[in-house]
Amino acid sequence: MDVKAEIVDTFAEPGDEFFWFRVGSKRQFFQVERSLIEPASPIIASKIKDQVNSAEENTADLPDIEPSTFEVFLTFARSMKSDYTTGRASENELQLNPSPELGQLIVLLLDSGQTQFKCPYCSKDNPLGFSKCFPICDACLQTDSHIGTVSNFSPCVKSGCANTAIYVQRLLCQSCALAYGLLHKVSTYNIELAAGAPALLRTSPEHINEDTNFFRFDVPILAKEVASMLRSSASGVIVMVSDVLELAKLCVLGDRYEVPQLKRVAIFALFEELAWCDLWKRPQYVVQLVEYIYDNTADSGFSSQYNTKHILRRMISCYVAFHARELQSFPAMAAVLCSGREVSSDVFMASTRISAGGDKE
Repeated sequence: MDVKAEIVDTFAEPGDEFFWFRVGSKRQFFQVERSLIEPASPIIASKIKDQVNSAEENTADLPDIEPSTFEVFLTFARSMKSDYTTGRASENELQLNPSPELGQLIVLLLDSGQTQFKCPYCSKDNPLGFSKCFPICDACLQTDSHIGTVSNFSPCVKSGCANTAIYVQRLLCQSCALAYGLLHKVSTYNIELAAGAPALLRTSPEHINEDTNFFRFDVPILAKEVASMLRSSASGVIVMVSDVLELAKLCVLGDRYEVPQLKRVAIFALFEELAWCDLWKRPQYVVQLVEYIYDNTADSGFSSQYNTKHILRRMISCYVAFHARELQSFPAMAAVLCSGREVSSDVFMASTRISAGGDKE
């Protein structure tokens, strides 16, 4: 029996012309509409063109893609079909919410030397780095003490400050907001938002750009804000994929087959998962992810320029560097870092950047 005859594409429309792909090492058949797949990827479109007049008409091999990854790609392609004329969401879809973002505020506090924040509900100091519930402390969150509104007389979240919070979502007092450059004192009686402050306190464009150089895994809220914004400007199919290795595979597919929207969304879905799922507690999965990324992305020849490295390598090396204390005690990770591969130098450079406070060469 012809295996093709058993496969039915339930998404096909009348009049669609089909193309067959043998996917993965086991050459699993997929029947795909040409009108869907050709605009989605110029590389796959080229494969189709090459095969049209061959002996095996309308059939091509994709041995480097796993069937499960290809299925997600097809679903993504269908949901994004109207956007493939440009390969990315329109500029209007990428307009950012002008309200202050908590993730950027945490980055501002950390980069200014703050290591703790004051919970507005219990007024106790809590570690600022890696906080997933800022500005609420974990204790108040667990006991539901945060239910309701913050008092009009709540203290500034800056540790050690006893002033009342007035500005920036009622999180900072006037003097702290002025000190951080978020307010501009026009006169004794008139204080307004400083020029550039809205951009400073919201997810900046470089955090959604493919050229992102630094991933702040010490600010999980920032990762969630970035991913949330991406979900509002692109297909939600990636939200259904939470496995970090599968997300990395989607990113590699988008990279190899020139599907920039898929690559972009997969990158930041992976960023969110790494920031929130505490994968460092399961180091064997981190090792698996590191090995997959370094086996499937291009070497940079031990380049001293961190910014030139593949974005997946920058991401995972930052993650390993942020959690180095926990991960280096795991023998398999220690072996990877001592293997002489480029990953060891990448993690070292990421650690240096973290110590320097971010995007500094």
